[in-house]
Amino acid sequence: VEDAAGATAGQDFLLSISESLEIVAPSLAEWTVGASLDPAVYFLHGGTGSVSFSSASGLPAGIEFSEGGKLSGAPSEHGTFNIRIEATDEIGATATHESVWVINDAPAFDAEDYADWTVGEPYDQQIGSTGGTAPLKCELVDGSLPVGLAFDFESGAAKISGTPTEVGSYDFDIRITDANGAEAVLSASIAVNPRPAIATINLPDWSANHTF
Repeated sequence: VEDAAGATAGQDFLLSISESLEIVAPSLAEWTVGASLDPAVYFLHGGTGSVSFSSASGLPAGIEFSEGGKLSGAPSEHGTFNIRIEATDEIGATATHESVWVINDAPAFDAEDYADWTVGEPYDQQIGSTGGTAPLKCELVDGSLPVGLAFDFESGAAKISGTPTEVGSYDFDIRITDANGAEAVLSASIAVNPRPAIATINLPDWSANHTF
């Protein structure tokens, strides 16, 4: 600065320019209704002065977003969710992060009718299921199948097949578990009956032309 007489004065200033405010987001893997979420944490990078998250929208019911940027809880609805996280710094600069999160319905078995069966007859029963997040695991966890039948789970499809060799009633439980630990249990029973038989009787000798 210089006045009319030519006197001057100066002042040095230090201006600090911070990096732009940025939201560093976690990867949101497909999840399952009812499965507790491993905490997923958002971080803030850059900005001037104090920085904080200002809003979170589009989250599925059952999931909460904390002031510290942590997602937690267990989703109670399935669908595809467009999540928007916003943050701000001390001078009003903002940052936004948008992502898509898929929540699958909980695994469940289809309603099946396990009809009574006959010993010695081939048996083949598909066990249908819906929901869950791949990969799925399905296994026989309790009880036993009729002798001669086997449980098999390949390529996401479960079935019971074979030829029963012993008469009896057999109770069993099958459990399906998805990638996030959500599970469902099917309790069922198969009754194996004897083969039909024709009873024989001794017929008495008889004369022709007489009513029997």
